[in-house]
Amino acid sequence: MLPVFLFGVLLGLNVVLAGKSIKGLSSNAQEIFDTAMTYNDNGWDSVRGVTGGGDARATAWYAVGLLARNEGSDATIARDIINREINAQYTVPGNAWYGTYKGTFDEPIPGTSQYPASIYGSYDPNWREFVGTAFILAIEEYSNLLGKNLVDKMLGSLKLAVLGGLSRVGLDGDNLDLIYTNPALMRAFSTGWLGHRIGDANFTQTAEREANSLYEIYRTSNNSLTEFNAPTYYGIDMWALSLWTKYAPLNSSLAKYGPVMLSGLWDTMGEYYNANLKNFAGPYDRTYGNDMTTYLAIIGQYQACVVGMAKAPLPAKLYVSKHIDDWAQGHLVALTCDVAVKHASAKAKSALTTFGKPRYLERHIRSSETNDTRRPVTTWIEDWAMLGGESISETVHVRGDQFVPGLIQWSPKKNIISWIAWSQSAHWLSGVVSNSTEGRPMLTVSYPNRSIAGTDRFTFMTGGLPYVAGSNMTWPGFEGLPGIKLKVATVGVDAPSTYFSNSAIHE
Repeated sequence: MLPVFLFGVLLGLNVVLAGKSIKGLSSNAQEIFDTAMTYNDNGWDSVRGVTGGGDARATAWYAVGLLARNEGSDATIARDIINREINAQYTVPGNAWYGTYKGTFDEPIPGTSQYPASIYGSYDPNWREFVGTAFILAIEEYSNLLGKNLVDKMLGSLKLAVLGGLSRVGLDGDNLDLIYTNPALMRAFSTGWLGHRIGDANFTQTAEREANSLYEIYRTSNNSLTEFNAPTYYGIDMWALSLWTKYAPLNSSLAKYGPVMLSGLWDTMGEYYNANLKNFAGPYDRTYGNDMTTYLAIIGQYQACVVGMAKAPLPAKLYVSKHIDDWAQGHLVALTCDVAVKHASAKAKSALTTFGKPRYLERHIRSSETNDTRRPVTTWIEDWAMLGGESISETVHVRGDQFVPGLIQWSPKKNIISWIAWSQSAHWLSGVVSNSTEGRPMLTVSYPNRSIAGTDRFTFMTGGLPYVAGSNMTWPGFEGLPGIKLKVATVGVDAPSTYFSNSAIHE
């Protein structure tokens, strides 16, 4: 018999100096821009010419913010950064890292005995798109500050990035296919934009195919992006789709489907967002935390484009934010706020500040671009609590430790979010939430495949629990957790006897 857990539920930031007003930015976008540039300025090492602790990608992003601000020596520094970023590109064809950019300006070339090739270790293939899309924005908006010679060098660098990116087909240890939404969206845009700019028909045609395929996958996933419910990467998706919408060649599939998917993303967010808790309900395909008020998720910056930072799901203070490094990209969010906000419906905007009604949500998300395999995603949202589950049936664990297929979130007291998460160490776990007409939804957590090592136990983490005097912050079971009444039933396993302490994972 399969082991099963059943869970029933009875229902200001630090000082930021105001900078130069950037043309075209709303007051909300200007606030985001100033906060991001404060973070980047404070991290700037003028001796080494880097920000972000030496991170080359963050430094390249910073260059775009400097061009936008264009005060004093900003443009000169930006041009120097961009030249050095181009020089930090891997340019030898035939390698998996061809066309991507170094993690740091002084990083050695991978593929040697001293520095073995390791995807997302000694090289990150997605940096082609992260740096490349920032280059495109800079060319579109600030060519007058860059000059023709540097623009031509950037176009040459983009061509290498696109060529390297198109060699990725999700095989031989590489994981980029069209289901991997955020780099796929950026790659399609970069390919189509560059093809149009330099007159490369192969690039243009490839981008057309990818744009159409990405839209078809979206459409057949209940109008959902397949890297589903990922607060950080929803932000990258919104960045990419804003670029599709604003800068893609006219009459292209990018320009046609970008606004559709951008509006659809806002609508999906409106359904899964709880304005009372300032969080998205689970489950999460990928996340770096389970409470957006304690860690920075990029989509929270886009939500701030609409409602301002104080009302958005962002940590209250800049320098106590977990995952703070994502402020390195915040000014790029600000520079695309206008197009992103334009495609948010009135209903989606309202959901950012007003809780609607208790609701059950169910979607079926594509797991493959080559067949119709789908994974059910089920969620229950109350005004003070949320349950989410994702059911998978996979023989190979591909989702990594950012996957949260089972999640309970609740507010035990004002401005505090507590949670129980199953996932990161439980590789093949599935979660399903049942509908409820009585305010008693149920989360069922199980292992569909008992033959896999580690499925003889359930591992979970708790976090955000409020201090309770005399408790020593330990509780003898789920039923004793503060602020929520849980009823636990088990099938095929003993009743839980573990004590739960206030700890967090990926935060």
